[in-house]
Amino acid sequence: GNAGEVLGVAAKGAYKGAKDALGTGVKTAEASAVPVTGAVEPPQSGLFFRGTTEGYPGSRVHQGLLEGQGPVTPSSIDPRSAVASATEASRYGKGVVHIATRDDLEGVAVEAANYGAAEEAAVNWAITPTEFAERASASVDLATARSALEAVGLETPPFSLTPPERGAWLMDLSKLPEGAARRFLDEVRRAAP
Repeated sequence: GNAGEVLGVAAKGAYKGAKDALGTGVKTAEASAVPVTGAVEPPQSGLFFRGTTEGYPGSRVHQGLLEGQGPVTPSSIDPRSAVASATEASRYGKGVVHIATRDDLEGVAVEAANYGAAEEAAVNWAITPTEFAERASASVDLATARSALEAVGLETPPFSLTPPERGAWLMDLSKLPEGAARRFLDEVRRAAP
């Protein structure tokens, strides 16, 4: 991937079925048994988190600048994945987490899954990263996002992550507790200036 782009929160649908088939366990609460490829509806959780570098427009792939391909923006239904991605992205600039609801993404198609989709609890959206950021109900700096994870009792990634370290950290996460994504959003809203 591009140095500024964080591919850590990407793909389509929730991947309980894919993780079971791979024998890697289940890490997300809101998951349906769907294959990693093919068209699916976004998960019912209603919250989608994207960790990235503030203002980064995305790679040429994410912007849809390659011939025959439209834009695609990775997100996750697990806030821990987005915070890990924002932590990794902070090596290149200010790490941020964008939080979008199903209503924010009304009318946007879900795109095909990518490598790493299962452990990232990932969903890809057919819009540019800039449009995702503009549509998001909330955007918070990395420090606020990390504090929100801690406040709701969720695992918080190390302060510095390389792409391989982020992947390994995500693989070791426990299942996302029911309602944790909503509690994270509530804490972010409470803590944000």
